[in-house]
Amino acid sequence: MPDVAFRLHAPVKQAPAKSPLPSGPYGTIIKDGDLYRAHYRSDIPGYERDVVGAMTRNADNEPNEITCYAESRDGIEWTFPDLGITEIRSSKGGNVILARQVPFTHNFTPFLDTRPGVGPDAKYKALAGSGGTGGLVAFKSADGIHWSKIQDAPVLQEIFPPERPSPSIPRTRSSGPRPRTAMSSLSAPRARWSPQREN
Repeated sequence: MPDVAFRLHAPVKQAPAKSPLPSGPYGTIIKDGDLYRAHYRSDIPGYERDVVGAMTRNADNEPNEITCYAESRDGIEWTFPDLGITEIRSSKGGNVILARQVPFTHNFTPFLDTRPGVGPDAKYKALAGSGGTGGLVAFKSADGIHWSKIQDAPVLQEIFPPERPSPSIPRTRSSGPRPRTAMSSLSAPRARWSPQREN
């Protein structure tokens, strides 16, 4: 295209947020209209990890991992609603949406499904799981807060040789041919995903 160029805008330093989003692994932020929704992994407060020469975790099956939820209007200052979904609380209070559901609480990763024809009860979808579940299991939600499995069987479980990548969701990490391999898959209606391909 003529007369088109990429330009990197200079960052502007801002004051620290008064109510920031906690840092941690497997954080996802979704912009839904004027609202930012965040899902992130945390631990039940007071949980003591086993120490064997250093801090260790039980990989994908850590029973004290929880999935938490937060909201923001500007992506800077966050609120942590008391949802009442579980009696288990986070360091921010009652904003826990998943608890005692290993290994799904390890890597619960939601996204907004904007395809035409998607029902209101499945506006949000998520993938979570590990080798212990045979792959990634699909979840759905109407509000990004209350979740249920679409099916018990994993929707992603195979590893295919590298081919030309396509603009697909989801992009996953796999232990496949090489450690920390980046994979992608294309979703069709009814939570059917194509076989994973290395990126």
